[in-house]
Amino acid sequence: MITKLNKDTFRIARAARTLSWAAALGGLGAAGSLFAQTAPSGGADADQAAVALERMQVVSTATRTERLISEVPIRTEVVTNEGMHMRAAFNFSQAMDLFNGIRVESTCQNCNTSEVLMQGLGGAYNQILFDGAPLMSALGGVYGLEQIPTAFVDRIEVVKGGSSALYGAGAVSGVINLIPIQPLRNGGFLQVGVDVQKSEPVWLADGRLDRVFAEGKGGLSFVFQSSQNDPIDFNGDGYSEITEKELGVVGVQGWFSPTTRTRLRGNYQYTWEERRGGNRFDQPEYLSNIAESLQTKYHRGGLTWEQDVTQDFDFSVGYSFAYIERDSFYGGLGDVITDPTDPNYDPDELDPTIAGSAASDSYGQYGYTKDPLHYIDSQFNYRLEKHALAFGVQYKWEK
Repeated sequence: MITKLNKDTFRIARAARTLSWAAALGGLGAAGSLFAQTAPSGGADADQAAVALERMQVVSTATRTERLISEVPIRTEVVTNEGMHMRAAFNFSQAMDLFNGIRVESTCQNCNTSEVLMQGLGGAYNQILFDGAPLMSALGGVYGLEQIPTAFVDRIEVVKGGSSALYGAGAVSGVINLIPIQPLRNGGFLQVGVDVQKSEPVWLADGRLDRVFAEGKGGLSFVFQSSQNDPIDFNGDGYSEITEKELGVVGVQGWFSPTTRTRLRGNYQYTWEERRGGNRFDQPEYLSNIAESLQTKYHRGGLTWEQDVTQDFDFSVGYSFAYIERDSFYGGLGDVITDPTDPNYDPDELDPTIAGSAASDSYGQYGYTKDPLHYIDSQFNYRLEKHALAFGVQYKWEK
């Protein structure tokens, strides 16, 4: 059956990736002893085996059906979880740097919004998916690229070029699909890192704990991520180029196969973030000349039921949701002088209780936004040797 082949090839692909990283790290004794059992003797044979096994990796984005990467009719680029961790990519934004022809570009100095550029087109022309579902909502897409920990992701699949027939009108320049981890053994990891920019540290940490139960018929993964940094002013003009930020993410992913033909998968992720850019960080936002400040609570999750009816016919039905609450501030005092030593300084302009003062107007620039998103997806697949017919229904509601 196709399902059994997919599970077996998943394990083989993992062994191949482990083998390739072991070759790259050849000087480490621990790596050598750990991977010696899976590596054939002889350097050339080992390389050939790694290439052969890598071709058996299963991908699903190009055709919305699971196929070996060597048999997919559309070029699919893949970065695995191991590859992301070896390059110290803690979040989705950093992981995109591992793909050729794709970059993440910051579009705002004060709030550091970012978008993925693919094929020379901006973020509005590509589709970002979570396990095939477009859960990057209109509000979540503005700041959400840094809020997706790679600890959640088994691999990222990228298909460049128009895919609107499969994924909607947003998939003009391509599709980026984040495939969640399905744990096959007990284990986990913890990693901590620091980036130093302009003598300011950016602290990063994430981890995952995997548990497999019910005689290998199910599993759970618990994931967390944390990052924190102070504002960074690169050119000394008193305004930040890198926002002050504090981020926390927790989540759980699970799967269960009550029979060999039935698979249930679920996931939930909660993100909490505070960020602020601008100037006068020792004052409230409304007393800054300019400030952009955000407090975000982001819930995201879903359930999927996959069923093999016969060897040639299967279907999947899924429900996913995303819900964001965001308190924000955009604005400030403008050109009002805030230095008490300046001869033109007017303290009344900084008093919010005085009607018509700059502080009074600025105080009214706080806001609140919420964005619920619901997505239902169903797909039915019929196979005839190397050909496949796929059809289904999708429904998306967002306010």
